[in-house]
Amino acid sequence: MSFVQAAMGLGNPYLLNLSSGQMIKLPTNPDSLSYQRNAEWHQTPQPEAVQGSIPQFQGSNGASLSAKFTLYKFSVFPPVSLETLLAMFDAAVVPSEESVTQGDPKPPTFKFGWGTRTIMEEAYLENFSVDEQHTHFWSPALLNLSFTLRAVPAELPGTNPTSGALASRRTRTVVAGDTLASVAFAEYGDPAKWRAVAIANGIDDPMRVKPGTLLVLPEPGEAEALL
Repeated sequence: MSFVQAAMGLGNPYLLNLSSGQMIKLPTNPDSLSYQRNAEWHQTPQPEAVQGSIPQFQGSNGASLSAKFTLYKFSVFPPVSLETLLAMFDAAVVPSEESVTQGDPKPPTFKFGWGTRTIMEEAYLENFSVDEQHTHFWSPALLNLSFTLRAVPAELPGTNPTSGALASRRTRTVVAGDTLASVAFAEYGDPAKWRAVAIANGIDDPMRVKPGTLLVLPEPGEAEALL
């Protein structure tokens, strides 16, 4: 059974803001849902690999879910106004107040559900669009809504997740000539913090970090605490 089939007939869809607890209720079922996920792989050319080298995994993006809704057609009493819809979704694509206060702006995160089922447990709103069409007398005839949600990635190694916000660590891909010390100097201005990078990534031998390795970078305060 597909995730679409599992949700159908169970009630109207909604977006629940996990930070504020506010809910965007959608008055109709979606016209379509589209699920997508992709991964990044890198191949390093090698003279002896005539058929190509073995791909190295570089990471993957969070799953995305795109939804399209026809909210009403020629409704005498529209279930939602264009102004209300824009206000709700505009607020969903700006950083959460909590993250701004902490000096690290991040998007608010949402739970997307359909009736009693959860379709996406935690995601942020990547984009949305609203299309309102009118009659010749300029009265609203059709209101379409589409949006894309991007799943919040699973917790990275050694991170402490914060409710309603994205993981705080950044990443960096090792290139030829990089060492953990040079990465630490570039990121923190202190090559001695290579130990914090090694601990955060579970690296036992810093001399064997190969180009293409994806490193998780602790925040400066966390890097100090790891030493």
